[in-house]
Amino acid sequence: MDKLNLAKKFLADAMEEFQTYLTTGEEENLRQACEKGWGAVAQLLMHASGKELTQHRNFGVVARQLTEKTGNRLVERAEMAGEALHAGGFYHGALSPEAVKAALDVISDLIEIVDELFSH
Repeated sequence: MDKLNLAKKFLADAMEEFQTYLTTGEEENLRQACEKGWGAVAQLLMHASGKELTQHRNFGVVARQLTEKTGNRLVERAEMAGEALHAGGFYHGALSPEAVKAALDVISDLIEIVDELFSH
């Protein structure tokens, strides 16, 4: 599976985990939604760069380059949302369900941007 489709799967899994959290109230589902949301961002940015990225700082660099290329600041916002999900949501459990949902929605928008740019 290519990285773009993997990103879409990560986001779908994140949304499913989020819905399960809303039904059960289980904190672990919310944390998994966060981590899968980050996975979607990571896969998207690797797809956009054509490289395997292993350092978090590099994801920000790619997001900035993509923002400059497209003129769309949502790219950087989505990368920051992914980082917040990963650090604040997954590791610290610090994000509210509303913040998680908002981040996942921004990541969904990033998928559309990357899909349009790279599917020619």
